[in-house]
Amino acid sequence: MEKSGTGSEPISAASPASVLVEAERELMVKLCELTAIVNSSLNITQVLNNVIDLAIGALKAERGFIMLVEEPEGSLRFSVGRNIEHENLLAGTLSVSQTAVMRVKETGAPVVTHDALRDARFDSSQSIRIMGICSILCAPMKTHDKLLGVIYLDSRKTVGQMYSEKDMQVLSAIANQAAIAVENANLYNKTIELYLGAVQCLAEAIEKKDVYTKGHCDRVREYSVKIAQEMKLSESQVKALELASILHDVGKIGVPEHILTKPGKLTPEEYDVIKKHPNHGYDIVLPINLPDDVRQGILHHQERYDGSGYPKGLRGEEIHIFGRIIAVADTFDAMSKPRVYRKEFPIPECISEIKRGSGVQFDPKVVEAFLSVLTKEGLTSPTSS
Repeated sequence: MEKSGTGSEPISAASPASVLVEAERELMVKLCELTAIVNSSLNITQVLNNVIDLAIGALKAERGFIMLVEEPEGSLRFSVGRNIEHENLLAGTLSVSQTAVMRVKETGAPVVTHDALRDARFDSSQSIRIMGICSILCAPMKTHDKLLGVIYLDSRKTVGQMYSEKDMQVLSAIANQAAIAVENANLYNKTIELYLGAVQCLAEAIEKKDVYTKGHCDRVREYSVKIAQEMKLSESQVKALELASILHDVGKIGVPEHILTKPGKLTPEEYDVIKKHPNHGYDIVLPINLPDDVRQGILHHQERYDGSGYPKGLRGEEIHIFGRIIAVADTFDAMSKPRVYRKEFPIPECISEIKRGSGVQFDPKVVEAFLSVLTKEGLTSPTSS
C-alpha cells in the first residue's frame, strides 16, 4: 500500500514557501547593502541615488523619488527620482499623488495603499486618476523626530504589485537609513562651514601682515577650485582643495614682517626663513581635524615638478595633486598682482611664464587645465603663445 503524505517531505524549489524565504533573504541582503551605502559616502546626491535604486528594486516599484526638506522654510524640494519628470515636481504640477506626499509631510506617518483609486483618502487626487496609479508607498525620512525628507514609490500595475503593511515597514526601514545619510551629510557640511570660517580668519591674519597680498588667498582658492573642476576631481576633493588653497600660506604667520614686506632682494638667510612656511603651515593645522589631503596641499605647494622645490625636493607625482594645483594658481596670482618690491606683470606675460614652467616648475596636466580655465574666461585663447 502506498504511503500517504505526512507533511515531512522537503518543499520543492517552486513552492510558495520557498519563494517567500528566498524573497526574504534577498530583502535582507538589500537592507545590508543599504547600510553599506549610507556609510560609504558623504556625497548626499550619490547616496540618495543609490537609495532610490535599491528601494525601487526591493519593492518592485515602477517609479519613485526622494524629496528633501528645504531649510529654513520647510518646503519639500526634489532630490533624486526614477521614471518621473522632476520638472513637474519642481513646478508643483505633480504627476504623482501629491495627497500622499503632503499627508506624510504633515503627519510624519507613512502612507500605503494597494488600491488608490478606491481609497477614500485620495478622492480629491486628480493625478491618481489621470496616471492610473494603483499602489502607493510613501514614507517619512526622520531622525530624532525631525522630518528631513520623503521617499515615494508607486505602481500602475493591478496584479502582482499590491503593497502591504509589510512593504511599508521595508520602505520605512530604507527611509530611516536614508535619513541617517542626510543627517550625516548635513553635519559634515556644517563642520566644513565652521572650518572655512576659522580658515578665513587665519587667511585674513596673514594678509594683515602684508597689505600687498590682500585677497591673494581668495584668488588662489578661486583658481584652484576651477582647475580641479576642469580636471574632473570629485566634489569631496574640490572641497578639501578649497580649504588647502585658502590655508596654503598660513605658515607665513611665523615669518617676521620685515622679511615679508622687504622691498629689496632677500638675503640667503632671509630666504631660508621664508622657505620654512610650508612646514609651519602644516604644523599649525595639524591639531585641527582636517583631511590629510588638506595638510599635504599646504606642505607641498612650493614643491617643483622637476624636484628643485621645497621643503622636501619632491618630484613629479610625488607631489600631492593639491600642491601641484595650488602651485600654478599661487604663481599666476603672485605674478599678476603688485608686490612691495615690484609692479604686476601683464596677463599675457604671466600666461607665458606659466607655459614655460610646464614640466619644469609645474605639472603639465595642471597647466593644461589652467589654460583651459583662462580660455573660458576670455583671458587667453587656445592658439596664444
